[in-house]
Amino acid sequence: GTGDTPVPVCPPDSHVPSFVLITPGARAKFANTRTADYAGYLIKPVRQGTLVNQVLQNGAAATQTAPAPQPASTPEFNGSLNILLAEDNPINTLLTRELLRRRGHKVSEVTSGKAAVAAMQAGSYDILLTDIHMPDMDGIEATKAIRLQETHTGGRRTPIVALTADALETGKWACKDAGMDGFLTKPIDPAQLDKMFIAIFPTIEPALSAAE
Repeated sequence: GTGDTPVPVCPPDSHVPSFVLITPGARAKFANTRTADYAGYLIKPVRQGTLVNQVLQNGAAATQTAPAPQPASTPEFNGSLNILLAEDNPINTLLTRELLRRRGHKVSEVTSGKAAVAAMQAGSYDILLTDIHMPDMDGIEATKAIRLQETHTGGRRTPIVALTADALETGKWACKDAGMDGFLTKPIDPAQLDKMFIAIFPTIEPALSAAE
């Protein structure tokens, strides 16, 4: 809205923690409004650390009280994948992790390219989802190092998918040249994520909800 009093367009989903964004001057007014349907409010501009803490706290509380309902159109895979997620942004990590876990997959996390290379060398993963821009070593260089490592050891070739906000063709070609198997633009579209998994793992069949 244009004023200081928050005016929700529609009631929030009772299964999903919802927050109202307000200006500092509207704090007193908000205290007198109906807040039963909301988990709380956030003062604009919202600090990244505050947002992450609120999402984590309310997400954990919602998980303990009731499982989040799955839309009828969301496919759920019969098989569970062991996924390594390389992402240095805490909000992107949180959102991607929840997308994956809601589909029944196990997720391990690292925050740099070097850590991704080390994790791939030490453990066994079905797929690596990696951000392109990370500290120490970016996703492109990390992928090259992992592919070289696989060649030297004769190990299994693990699928690697890039996660990036750069949708330019030059970025896609750089990912392909490095040895990546796919490309997802952030913020990740759940439907595109599902299509990517089906393309890489054709033996994993999606089971659609009977309600669809």
